[in-house]
Amino acid sequence: MKKFSNIAYFSAFVLLFTLFAYCVIIYKCIVILDLPIRLKNSEYNLDIKNTDFQYLFWNISMLPSFCSAMMNLFEGNQQILNLYAEAESPKKFFKLIMSIFIILTFTIVLGVGILGYVTFGDTVQSLIIYNLPN
Repeated sequence: MKKFSNIAYFSAFVLLFTLFAYCVIIYKCIVILDLPIRLKNSEYNLDIKNTDFQYLFWNISMLPSFCSAMMNLFEGNQQILNLYAEAESPKKFFKLIMSIFIILTFTIVLGVGILGYVTFGDTVQSLIIYNLPN
């Protein structure tokens, strides 16, 4: 068991680094969002047109893509099951952790996705990072 004592520190570091990366992405999207289209294209080497901002509120054909993306984000289940096996009261632990995990992940993904769509319009790529400048 002593071999795994540093995993918690490494996991915390990775989590903090991931949150920092999300903050940078959100900040950069907000900065780009406030610029006129001409400046977005010239400063950030984008190809955005006025017609790209005719937003669709709901497109049912994209529901499978959304569901598959969300399933990939919930890959942390493997780690949660290990913690579940070690918990003193597994049923309470599982309900609490899964609720927090699903709500937090869904909120972050939905927020970054909507911000990217509003910032880049229909030209937004599958990964928001691909739209950001180098």
